[in-house]
Amino acid sequence: MEVGLHVTVHDPRTGDVLGGDAIDAVTVEFPNADFGPLELNWEGAHENYSPDTWGSKVVTDPDAEPGTYEYEVTVSGDAVDVEGTITDRFTIV
Repeated sequence: MEVGLHVTVHDPRTGDVLGGDAIDAVTVEFPNADFGPLELNWEGAHENYSPDTWGSKVVTDPDAEPGTYEYEVTVSGDAVDVEGTITDRFTIV
């Protein structure tokens, strides 16, 4: 199974979408799962679905345990004041 991750980062002052020229990295970590850290990309196949997002996908094993998986998205960069971490989750049924 593949789980697509799409993250939009906005400038807190202007509301503009921030891409690769303003952000150094968008990283996803899974604190309670065997999915490794994942670096999201500004450019790539996900642009066909969400052109203003950072994206990538998690590829799970066919026998992955059903359940809810928490992940943390960390944004880092010097161009604007957007550094921080948010937490969310997805469910495999």
